[in-house]
Amino acid sequence: MRNLRYPFPVPSELSKLPSLDRYRRIVFFTGAGLSAESGIPTYRGAGGLWAQYRYEDYACQRAFDRDPRAVWDFHDKRRAAVAACSPNDGHRVIAEVQRRGPETVVITQNIDGLHQRAAVSGGGPIVELHGSLWRVRCDRCKTVRQDESVPMSPRTCACGAFLRPDIVWFEDPLDGRTIRRATDALEACDLLVSVGTSAVVYPAAELPRIAMSRGVPTVEVNLEDTPMTPLYAVTLRGKASEVLRTMAGATTPAP
Repeated sequence: MRNLRYPFPVPSELSKLPSLDRYRRIVFFTGAGLSAESGIPTYRGAGGLWAQYRYEDYACQRAFDRDPRAVWDFHDKRRAAVAACSPNDGHRVIAEVQRRGPETVVITQNIDGLHQRAAVSGGGPIVELHGSLWRVRCDRCKTVRQDESVPMSPRTCACGAFLRPDIVWFEDPLDGRTIRRATDALEACDLLVSVGTSAVVYPAAELPRIAMSRGVPTVEVNLEDTPMTPLYAVTLRGKASEVLRTMAGATTPAP
């Protein structure tokens, strides 16, 4: 399948966009670029989170073991910033596609919970590869629970141990069960749409290759090229919300 590359908006005479309503088992593979339109900073590049903070101080188990209070102060700032943001049209288009097609799956690298907030009546399956800013866990008790308090309180479990954010920090492995859910969805999908991913965070960046190896239609939506761009059948350069709205109204089949 040849690689079709377009700036956005796509001229109508060149439009080869796959219409989202022609597929039953879509996988949306989403990253920080989608939530950036809601005002949440990306992690890399100019203005990115890791250009301002050292992950070794705030986003790894070693930092948490050394100073859990400082790590929680950092994550409370992130919670407050995310809580002040709202889902954008890209999130809402994806949620509407899931509402109409319950076999549609979202696989996200984002921890902000905006997919869930955009969902109607619970929404469809959302696989959070890197966990959630809105869950906490006790590694001593092996318990996990939702917590949307800002600031998060109390910071300690009933057992006395510090709770930690249930997110995948630097140096953490991905959860095997989560990877299995993502793999299952990519092995069954009939369309893959990657939205706002940098394709540089591994092992998550490798997952789209599962769908590609099966020959299903693949679309990359991003502001700029990524290391995976040459492997997508269609690459669209523009804001995720605008591109997804157009795809939701497209009438042409995938090339």
